[in-house]
Amino acid sequence: MMKLWLSLLFVVCLSAVSGSDSNRKPNIVFIFGDDYGFNDIGYHGSQIATPNLDKLASDGVRLENYYVQPLCTPSRSQMMSGRYQVRSFFAPWLVQSPDVVSVTFLQQYTLCLSMLPLSPFYNNTPCPLFLYLAYQSVHGPLQVPEKYEKQYRHIQDENRRIYAGMVSVLDEGVGNLTQALKDKGLWDNTVLVFSTGIPFNISRGTPSKRTVLLHNIDPLQTKHGVPLYNDTFHTTVRAAVRVGHMKLITGEPYNGSWVPPPGSAHKFEPDQRRPHQNVWLFNITADPTEHHDLSDHMPDMVRTLLGYLQRFNKTAVPTRFPPLDKRSNPALHGGVWGPWE
Repeated sequence: MMKLWLSLLFVVCLSAVSGSDSNRKPNIVFIFGDDYGFNDIGYHGSQIATPNLDKLASDGVRLENYYVQPLCTPSRSQMMSGRYQVRSFFAPWLVQSPDVVSVTFLQQYTLCLSMLPLSPFYNNTPCPLFLYLAYQSVHGPLQVPEKYEKQYRHIQDENRRIYAGMVSVLDEGVGNLTQALKDKGLWDNTVLVFSTGIPFNISRGTPSKRTVLLHNIDPLQTKHGVPLYNDTFHTTVRAAVRVGHMKLITGEPYNGSWVPPPGSAHKFEPDQRRPHQNVWLFNITADPTEHHDLSDHMPDMVRTLLGYLQRFNKTAVPTRFPPLDKRSNPALHGGVWGPWE
Protein backbone atom coordinates (compact mmCIF):
# COMPACT_ATOMS: atom_id res chain seq x y z
CA MET A 1 0.00 0.00 0.00
CA MET A 2 2.57 2.59 1.07
CA LYS A 3 4.97 2.97 -1.80
CA LEU A 4 7.20 5.40 0.10
CA TRP A 5 8.41 2.64 2.40
CA LEU A 6 9.09 -0.11 -0.10
CA SER A 7 12.67 -1.21 -0.63
CA LEU A 8 14.59 -0.37 -3.75
CA LEU A 9 17.22 -2.54 -5.36
CA PHE A 10 19.93 -3.95 -3.14
CA VAL A 11 22.59 -6.17 -4.71
CA VAL A 12 25.73 -7.60 -3.17
CA CYS A 13 28.36 -9.05 -5.50
CA LEU A 14 31.15 -11.17 -4.06
CA SER A 15 34.16 -12.08 -6.16
CA ALA A 16 35.99 -15.34 -5.58
CA VAL A 17 38.93 -15.27 -3.20
CA SER A 18 41.06 -18.33 -3.67
CA GLY A 19 44.55 -19.76 -3.88
CA SER A 20 47.36 -17.52 -2.67
CA ASP A 21 44.88 -14.68 -2.09
CA SER A 22 42.88 -16.65 0.50
CA ASN A 23 44.76 -15.17 3.46
CA ARG A 24 44.82 -11.60 2.18
CA LYS A 25 42.36 -8.98 3.32
CA PRO A 26 40.01 -8.28 0.41
CA ASN A 27 39.54 -4.97 -1.31
CA ILE A 28 36.11 -3.52 -0.65
CA VAL A 29 34.25 -1.41 -3.22
CA PHE A 30 30.90 0.11 -2.29
CA ILE A 31 28.84 1.74 -5.06
CA PHE A 32 25.80 3.78 -4.13
CA GLY A 33 23.15 4.62 -6.75
CA ASP A 34 20.81 7.44 -5.76
CA ASP A 35 17.01 7.11 -6.24
CA TYR A 36 17.39 4.01 -8.40
CA GLY A 37 14.14 2.06 -8.61
CA PHE A 38 13.66 -1.65 -7.95
CA ASN A 39 12.06 -2.28 -11.35
CA ASP A 40 14.58 -0.27 -13.36
CA ILE A 41 17.25 -2.94 -13.66
CA GLY A 42 17.42 -5.43 -16.51
CA TYR A 43 17.13 -8.67 -14.58
CA HIS A 44 13.86 -7.49 -13.05
CA GLY A 45 12.35 -7.36 -16.52
CA SER A 46 12.90 -3.66 -17.10
CA GLN A 47 12.90 -2.05 -20.54
CA ILE A 48 16.11 -0.33 -19.42
CA ALA A 49 19.30 -2.19 -20.37
CA THR A 50 21.79 -2.70 -17.51
CA PRO A 51 24.20 -5.41 -18.74
CA ASN A 52 26.97 -4.63 -16.26
CA LEU A 53 24.73 -4.64 -13.20
CA ASP A 54 22.96 -7.76 -14.49
CA LYS A 55 26.30 -9.53 -14.81
CA LEU A 56 27.34 -8.58 -11.30
CA ALA A 57 24.00 -9.75 -9.91
CA SER A 58 24.14 -13.10 -11.72
CA ASP A 59 27.72 -13.77 -10.55
CA GLY A 60 27.15 -12.60 -6.97
CA VAL A 61 24.56 -12.58 -4.21
CA ARG A 62 21.33 -10.60 -4.50
CA LEU A 63 19.89 -9.10 -1.31
CA GLU A 64 16.49 -7.62 -2.12
CA ASN A 65 14.64 -7.71 1.15
CA TYR A 66 15.64 -4.42 2.73
CA TYR A 67 14.27 -0.94 3.26
CA VAL A 68 15.98 2.27 2.30
CA GLN A 69 15.38 5.91 3.02
CA PRO A 70 13.44 8.15 0.61
CA LEU A 71 16.06 10.90 0.94
CA CYS A 72 19.79 11.12 0.38
CA THR A 73 21.18 12.30 3.72
CA PRO A 74 19.84 9.59 6.07
CA SER A 75 20.86 6.83 3.65
CA ARG A 76 24.42 8.11 3.42
CA SER A 77 24.65 8.81 7.14
CA GLN A 78 23.80 5.16 7.84
CA MET A 79 26.54 3.96 5.52
CA MET A 80 29.16 6.28 6.97
CA SER A 81 28.26 5.78 10.63
CA GLY A 82 27.05 2.17 10.67
CA ARG A 83 24.13 3.35 12.79
CA TYR A 84 20.40 3.71 12.29
CA GLN A 85 19.50 7.22 11.19
CA VAL A 86 17.60 7.83 14.46
CA ARG A 87 20.98 7.58 16.19
CA SER A 88 22.92 9.90 13.92
CA PHE A 89 20.98 13.20 13.89
CA PHE A 90 19.84 12.73 10.26
CA ALA A 91 16.60 10.82 10.89
CA PRO A 92 14.17 12.28 8.39
CA TRP A 93 15.54 14.99 6.18
CA LEU A 94 17.81 16.12 3.42
CA VAL A 95 20.71 18.43 4.30
CA GLN A 96 19.70 21.61 2.54
CA SER A 97 21.56 24.15 0.45
CA PRO A 98 20.24 27.00 -1.71
CA ASP A 99 18.28 26.13 -4.83
CA VAL A 100 20.78 27.93 -7.05
CA VAL A 101 23.20 24.99 -6.97
CA SER A 102 24.63 24.19 -10.39
CA VAL A 103 22.72 21.00 -11.18
CA THR A 104 24.49 20.82 -14.53
CA PHE A 105 27.80 20.60 -12.69
CA LEU A 106 26.48 17.78 -10.52
CA GLN A 107 25.33 15.70 -13.48
CA GLN A 108 28.54 16.30 -15.43
CA TYR A 109 30.59 15.32 -12.39
CA THR A 110 28.71 12.04 -12.11
CA LEU A 111 29.29 11.30 -15.80
CA CYS A 112 32.98 12.22 -15.71
CA LEU A 113 33.61 10.20 -12.56
CA SER A 114 32.25 7.16 -14.38
CA MET A 115 34.89 7.61 -17.08
CA LEU A 116 37.93 8.17 -14.87
CA PRO A 117 40.54 5.38 -14.74
CA LEU A 118 41.32 3.78 -11.41
CA SER A 119 45.05 4.53 -11.52
CA PRO A 120 44.92 8.16 -10.26
CA PHE A 121 43.26 6.94 -7.08
CA TYR A 122 45.12 3.74 -6.34
CA ASN A 123 48.54 2.31 -7.02
CA ASN A 124 49.64 -1.21 -6.19
CA THR A 125 50.42 -1.37 -2.48
CA PRO A 126 50.32 -4.11 0.17
CA CYS A 127 47.31 -2.38 1.73
CA PRO A 128 43.77 -3.40 0.73
CA LEU A 129 41.65 -0.87 -1.13
CA PHE A 130 38.42 0.62 0.16
CA LEU A 131 36.51 2.65 -2.42
CA TYR A 132 33.19 4.36 -1.69
CA LEU A 133 31.62 5.61 -4.92
CA ALA A 134 28.40 7.54 -4.23
CA TYR A 135 26.76 8.51 -7.49
CA GLN A 136 24.46 11.49 -7.78
CA SER A 137 22.69 9.58 -10.56
CA VAL A 138 19.95 8.68 -11.07
CA HIS A 139 18.65 11.44 -8.84
CA GLY A 140 17.03 14.43 -10.53
CA PRO A 141 17.33 16.70 -12.37
CA LEU A 142 16.63 14.55 -15.42
CA GLN A 143 19.41 15.21 -17.91
CA VAL A 144 21.76 12.99 -19.87
CA PRO A 145 24.04 13.22 -22.94
CA GLU A 146 22.07 12.73 -26.14
CA LYS A 147 23.80 9.50 -27.16
CA TYR A 148 22.43 7.73 -24.08
CA GLU A 149 18.91 9.04 -24.56
CA LYS A 150 18.92 7.90 -28.21
CA GLN A 151 19.18 4.28 -27.07
CA TYR A 152 15.61 4.61 -25.79
CA ARG A 153 13.93 6.45 -28.63
CA HIS A 154 11.19 3.80 -28.48
CA ILE A 155 10.08 5.15 -25.07
CA GLN A 156 7.42 7.76 -25.75
CA ASP A 157 7.45 9.57 -22.42
CA GLU A 158 10.30 12.11 -22.47
CA ASN A 159 11.06 12.03 -18.76
CA ARG A 160 11.11 8.23 -18.73
CA ARG A 161 13.36 8.22 -21.79
CA ILE A 162 15.88 10.61 -20.20
CA TYR A 163 15.79 8.66 -16.96
CA ALA A 164 16.51 5.44 -18.87
CA GLY A 165 19.55 7.11 -20.40
CA MET A 166 20.74 8.15 -16.95
CA VAL A 167 20.48 4.53 -15.79
CA SER A 168 22.61 3.49 -18.77
CA VAL A 169 25.28 6.01 -17.77
CA LEU A 170 25.27 4.60 -14.25
CA ASP A 171 25.52 1.04 -15.57
CA GLU A 172 28.38 2.03 -17.89
CA GLY A 173 30.22 3.66 -15.01
CA VAL A 174 29.94 0.49 -12.93
CA GLY A 175 31.27 -1.48 -15.91
CA ASN A 176 34.22 0.90 -16.29
CA LEU A 177 35.10 0.50 -12.63
CA THR A 178 34.91 -3.29 -12.60
CA GLN A 179 37.04 -3.43 -15.74
CA ALA A 180 39.63 -1.16 -14.14
CA LEU A 181 39.77 -3.47 -11.13
CA LYS A 182 40.36 -6.42 -13.45
CA ASP A 183 43.02 -4.55 -15.43
CA LYS A 184 44.85 -3.74 -12.19
CA GLY A 185 44.73 -7.38 -11.04
CA LEU A 186 42.51 -6.51 -8.07
CA TRP A 187 39.24 -8.14 -9.06
CA ASP A 188 39.88 -11.67 -7.77
CA ASN A 189 40.36 -10.34 -4.24
CA THR A 190 37.57 -7.76 -4.18
CA VAL A 191 34.19 -7.62 -2.48
CA LEU A 192 31.98 -5.31 -4.51
CA VAL A 193 28.67 -4.04 -3.19
CA PHE A 194 26.12 -2.17 -5.30
CA SER A 195 23.20 -0.66 -3.45
CA THR A 196 20.57 2.04 -3.60
CA GLY A 197 20.38 2.26 0.16
CA ILE A 198 21.56 1.20 3.56
CA PRO A 199 21.66 -0.63 6.05
CA PHE A 200 22.89 -4.14 5.43
CA ASN A 201 24.77 -6.95 7.06
CA ILE A 202 26.33 -10.10 5.66
CA SER A 203 26.53 -13.42 7.50
CA ARG A 204 28.97 -15.58 5.59
CA GLY A 205 27.59 -19.03 4.86
CA THR A 206 24.74 -18.83 7.39
CA PRO A 207 21.32 -17.17 7.53
CA SER A 208 21.36 -13.68 8.98
CA LYS A 209 20.52 -13.43 12.66
CA ARG A 210 18.73 -10.15 12.05
CA THR A 211 14.96 -10.38 12.47
CA VAL A 212 14.19 -6.71 13.11
CA LEU A 213 14.56 -3.85 10.62
CA LEU A 214 13.79 -0.29 11.61
CA HIS A 215 12.86 1.83 8.63
CA ASN A 216 12.63 5.15 10.41
CA ILE A 217 11.09 7.25 13.15
CA ASP A 218 10.40 10.77 11.91
CA PRO A 219 9.79 13.17 14.82
CA LEU A 220 9.62 16.24 12.57
CA GLN A 221 6.73 15.05 10.43
CA THR A 222 3.35 16.54 11.42
CA LYS A 223 1.51 14.21 13.78
CA HIS A 224 -1.48 12.44 12.23
CA GLY A 225 -4.72 11.32 13.87
CA VAL A 226 -4.94 10.31 17.54
CA PRO A 227 -2.87 7.72 19.41
CA LEU A 228 -4.26 4.21 19.20
CA TYR A 229 -2.83 3.46 22.65
CA ASN A 230 -1.49 5.64 25.46
CA ASP A 231 0.99 3.18 26.97
CA THR A 232 3.31 2.52 24.03
CA PHE A 233 4.68 4.21 20.89
CA HIS A 234 2.40 7.01 19.67
CA THR A 235 0.82 5.98 16.40
CA THR A 236 0.52 9.64 15.41
CA VAL A 237 4.27 9.68 14.67
CA ARG A 238 5.49 8.66 11.20
CA ALA A 239 7.48 5.45 11.61
CA ALA A 240 7.87 1.92 10.26
CA VAL A 241 9.44 -1.30 11.53
CA ARG A 242 9.61 -4.87 10.33
CA VAL A 243 9.84 -7.91 12.59
CA GLY A 244 10.03 -11.25 10.84
CA HIS A 245 7.24 -11.40 8.26
CA MET A 246 5.30 -8.48 9.70
CA LYS A 247 5.68 -4.78 8.98
CA LEU A 248 4.03 -1.93 10.88
CA ILE A 249 3.56 1.63 9.57
CA THR A 250 2.37 4.50 11.76
CA GLY A 251 1.58 8.19 11.39
CA GLU A 252 1.26 9.96 8.05
CA PRO A 253 2.98 7.81 5.41
CA TYR A 254 2.59 10.46 2.69
CA ASN A 255 1.19 9.11 -0.60
CA GLY A 256 -0.44 5.70 -0.37
CA SER A 257 -1.43 5.44 -4.02
CA TRP A 258 0.29 3.23 -6.59
CA VAL A 259 1.56 5.12 -9.63
CA PRO A 260 2.77 2.90 -12.51
CA PRO A 261 5.67 4.08 -14.69
CA PRO A 262 4.78 5.48 -18.13
CA GLY A 263 3.97 2.70 -20.58
CA SER A 264 3.23 0.15 -17.87
CA ALA A 265 0.26 -2.20 -18.18
CA HIS A 266 -0.55 -1.62 -14.53
CA LYS A 267 -3.27 0.85 -13.66
CA PHE A 268 -3.13 3.72 -11.20
CA GLU A 269 -4.50 2.74 -7.80
CA PRO A 270 -5.70 5.66 -5.66
CA ASP A 271 -5.01 5.94 -1.96
CA GLN A 272 -7.65 3.86 -0.13
CA ARG A 273 -6.82 4.64 3.50
CA ARG A 274 -9.46 5.83 5.92
CA PRO A 275 -9.44 9.46 7.12
CA HIS A 276 -7.20 9.88 10.18
CA GLN A 277 -5.96 6.27 9.95
CA ASN A 278 -2.44 6.05 11.36
CA VAL A 279 -1.74 2.31 11.73
CA TRP A 280 -1.16 -0.33 9.04
CA LEU A 281 0.08 -3.90 9.43
CA PHE A 282 1.24 -6.09 6.54
CA ASN A 283 2.58 -9.60 6.11
CA ILE A 284 5.45 -8.71 3.80
CA THR A 285 6.18 -12.31 2.83
CA ALA A 286 2.61 -13.02 1.69
CA ASP A 287 1.82 -9.46 0.59
CA PRO A 288 5.04 -7.75 -0.60
CA THR A 289 3.14 -4.93 -2.31
CA GLU A 290 1.32 -4.02 0.91
CA HIS A 291 -2.25 -4.17 -0.38
CA HIS A 292 -3.90 -6.00 2.55
CA ASP A 293 -3.92 -4.17 5.87
CA LEU A 294 -4.15 -6.62 8.81
CA SER A 295 -4.12 -4.11 11.65
CA ASP A 296 -7.81 -4.58 12.53
CA HIS A 297 -7.45 -8.37 12.54
CA MET A 298 -4.18 -8.66 14.51
CA PRO A 299 -4.25 -6.09 17.35
CA ASP A 300 -1.82 -8.11 19.48
CA MET A 301 0.75 -8.05 16.69
CA VAL A 302 0.23 -4.31 16.32
CA ARG A 303 1.02 -3.80 19.99
CA THR A 304 4.08 -6.05 19.77
CA LEU A 305 5.56 -4.04 16.90
CA LEU A 306 4.67 -0.77 18.58
CA GLY A 307 6.78 -2.02 21.48
CA TYR A 308 9.75 -2.36 19.15
CA LEU A 309 9.26 1.20 17.93
CA GLN A 310 9.01 2.38 21.53
CA ARG A 311 12.34 0.77 22.41
CA PHE A 312 14.04 2.22 19.32
CA ASN A 313 12.63 5.64 20.13
CA LYS A 314 14.10 5.57 23.62
CA THR A 315 17.60 5.34 22.13
CA ALA A 316 17.06 7.98 19.42
CA VAL A 317 19.12 11.16 19.51
CA PRO A 318 17.51 14.58 19.02
CA THR A 319 17.14 15.48 15.36
CA ARG A 320 19.34 18.37 14.27
CA PHE A 321 17.66 20.44 11.55
CA PRO A 322 19.13 23.96 11.59
CA PRO A 323 17.74 26.76 9.42
CA LEU A 324 19.13 27.26 5.95
CA ASP A 325 22.52 29.00 5.96
CA LYS A 326 22.97 30.98 2.75
CA ARG A 327 26.73 30.91 3.26
CA SER A 328 26.60 27.25 2.19
CA ASN A 329 25.79 28.26 -1.40
CA PRO A 330 28.34 26.47 -3.65
CA ALA A 331 28.42 29.59 -5.85
CA LEU A 332 30.34 31.24 -3.00
CA HIS A 333 32.91 28.44 -2.88
CA GLY A 334 34.05 27.87 -6.45
CA GLY A 335 30.89 26.00 -7.47
CA VAL A 336 31.54 22.98 -5.25
CA TRP A 337 29.86 21.47 -2.20
CA GLY A 338 31.93 21.60 0.97
CA PRO A 339 32.32 23.00 4.48
CA TRP A 340 31.68 26.74 4.66
CA GLU A 341 32.75 27.46 8.24
